[in-house]
Amino acid sequence: MAQPENLRILRVESEIKLVLANWVMTRFQREFPGILSVTRVQITKDLRQAKAFVSWLSGEDLSEGSEKTFSQIIKEINAEASEAQSLIAKKIHMRYCPKVEFRKDESLQQVLKVEKILNEISKNNSAEQNL
Repeated sequence: MAQPENLRILRVESEIKLVLANWVMTRFQREFPGILSVTRVQITKDLRQAKAFVSWLSGEDLSEGSEKTFSQIIKEINAEASEAQSLIAKKIHMRYCPKVEFRKDESLQQVLKVEKILNEISKNNSAEQNL
């Protein structure tokens, strides 16, 4: 069974994720085409620092240009992190409001790259079988 301290951390992470997900969607959705979402939040045991992982699914293929744009999105979100922190302080009643740092969650991009490679392999195998 999980320790009470760990349950508290998980509960706080979940609450912060909800607040940040709503904030990211309302604040940045118009500026960047595609789907922006907060996928997970990791918070330190002392509840003073949090890492929020953001994923972005654009309508474009995964290319170098979209990767640069994703980096720009993260920079812009981090520039507005103080606004997110004040929102967390208003919505969640805690002794300390964690300092939030946004990072790229590249798991979705990795999944899409692997899927693309598997589709290419499948096409090559079916082309070879037709010969």
